[in-house]
Amino acid sequence: MKILKFITILFASISATNSFAVISINEIAAASSDRILNYSNEEYPQLGGGVPWMNINFDDSSWKSGNGGFGFGVGGLGTDLQSDLQGKAETLYIRQKFIVSAADAAKIYQLRLQVDYDDGFIAFVNGKEIGKKNMGPADAFGFHDQPAYNAHGSGTPENIYYSKASDILVEGTNIIAIQVHNKGTDNPMAIFANLYINSSPEIQIVNNSDVWNYFVGLAEPSGGIFDPRLLKPNPLHILWGDSNFNDSSWSSGPGGLGYGDGDDATTVNVQNIAYSIYIRQPFTATTTTNSLTLTVDYDDAFIAYLNGYEIARRNMGNVGQFFAHNQPATAHREAGSPEIITLPDASYFLIEGTNVLAIQTHNATFGSSDMTIKADLSVAGSPSSQLVYYTNIWHYMIGTNEPAAIPEAPEQISDNFIDWLELYNSSSTSINLKGWSLTDDDSKQDKWIFPEISIDAGEYLIILCDEQNITSAPSAYLHTNFKLTKDGEFLGLFDNSLPRNFISGFSPNYPQQSFFHSYGWNQASNSYLYFSTPTPGKQNSGETSPGIVDTPIIDKDPGFYWGVDVAITSTTQNAEIRYTTNGSEPTESSSLYSGALTFNVNTALRARAFKTGWIPSKTVTRTYL
Repeated sequence: MKILKFITILFASISATNSFAVISINEIAAASSDRILNYSNEEYPQLGGGVPWMNINFDDSSWKSGNGGFGFGVGGLGTDLQSDLQGKAETLYIRQKFIVSAADAAKIYQLRLQVDYDDGFIAFVNGKEIGKKNMGPADAFGFHDQPAYNAHGSGTPENIYYSKASDILVEGTNIIAIQVHNKGTDNPMAIFANLYINSSPEIQIVNNSDVWNYFVGLAEPSGGIFDPRLLKPNPLHILWGDSNFNDSSWSSGPGGLGYGDGDDATTVNVQNIAYSIYIRQPFTATTTTNSLTLTVDYDDAFIAYLNGYEIARRNMGNVGQFFAHNQPATAHREAGSPEIITLPDASYFLIEGTNVLAIQTHNATFGSSDMTIKADLSVAGSPSSQLVYYTNIWHYMIGTNEPAAIPEAPEQISDNFIDWLELYNSSSTSINLKGWSLTDDDSKQDKWIFPEISIDAGEYLIILCDEQNITSAPSAYLHTNFKLTKDGEFLGLFDNSLPRNFISGFSPNYPQQSFFHSYGWNQASNSYLYFSTPTPGKQNSGETSPGIVDTPIIDKDPGFYWGVDVAITSTTQNAEIRYTTNGSEPTESSSLYSGALTFNVNTALRARAFKTGWIPSKTVTRTYL
């Protein structure tokens, strides 16, 4: 294979036969981490890149909303989040914008935060920490999976006072943001918060019972990208529910199905034969973002699957748990009162074309005198759209054995931030990427193949690079079968021609990446630059840097010395070296290195290089004893 020559421009040359060079790799983030903190020029440390969640200009449009207070297991809540939090998450993040007049913003009175909480919290106004309890010292970062240090029951509001209103408030729109931490995910959790200017009379500027936006802390709310659908327990996937499963040996008949009640269109008598019946109905649909509605009447239990993925269950264990053909239902239920179940996420499993609704129905006893299953599936909306009618023909089998191989336990994807790349379509028409490829190996152009997906004119497509190789439900993103390395590597986008054409990318490699920046195309300079604020899914913008300063070189290894002279150098032209000897992180205001340093006592030397307009280097540390 011919090795690609070095390419640093965004667009490949466009020939008369290659009209797709307008699809480009527009931005990448290849050093994502939800643990590495940036302490530069901020009172409160920042995580990763982008706008911190407690700042006024953070985009919380994807968050849910509700009236305060929030939590579960206590009284007086405006929004009870037991189903979202208990046993699942240790943190909750809430935000409320509020308006302050110029006169109030200039007041010299203290702010008073009245807060009732269980078990700990950190509160911010306009990005500045104004108070915390049971979450460590001031300005110590609180991670999403960090439990509160101590237990504290709600019921007695506390007051926390902060400086002067004029030190933190601005005229116009302000933001209060609070992260609430539980001591354990099964314990009660609560946050009630009001904010006042402590004048006489007091001025209330935040009301607890007003609407807040909130985010359940299954991952960090800012600083990187994660796949939100994969943070939840992965849905059970069964092979016999797939559209390509061969059910030609199964029986068929109209629904409902069952026996013993005299109201089943197809009698399937399993008394003293089996605990279960398995049924399938294919249907044609188009994709939708609306919720689905499952209307189901059953005796005694069921699990429903859409294209093989679990969407609902009753009386058959926990979500994601495989339930064998010979297991009895965990509870009794008599049919006759259909249950309507709203499925907000199930529409994601719907595909264009042929789909399958599959259901396994179980009795609680082997010799039960009756069993029933009836199910309709529709798309919510006005008007609603019916997809499956229970009276249509179903394929079914009696559960004397498993209908297909037992599925492996679903893999849980980490809540860590994921490296990503962004494609941009600069053309005036939509472009279908089916059969195109991405690769981090220039000798294997077809390493990862795109499924059926298009990018509309002027739009962006985010692809996560984490080796998961997910091209369909339940993921909210496409996931490649390779990762990106922060040290730089080949990255290429190829079309579906034979042989494939190189469309966009980096050869032989993109440069070293930063934990706190993305690397993307800058239209103004007509080149790739580092961006201090990653903008996945949007036009690249904000402060840029042309490069990362090389890590300083210290000429003496750490160890035991009877006095030691140490020289520090940098390979980056015009860089200046700053250092500390007390173990702290060097900043641009730390001591400037100008010549060899002599140490006669125990010293922890840390050095870092800086250059105007560039990203500072990593810090190098040497300890001399």
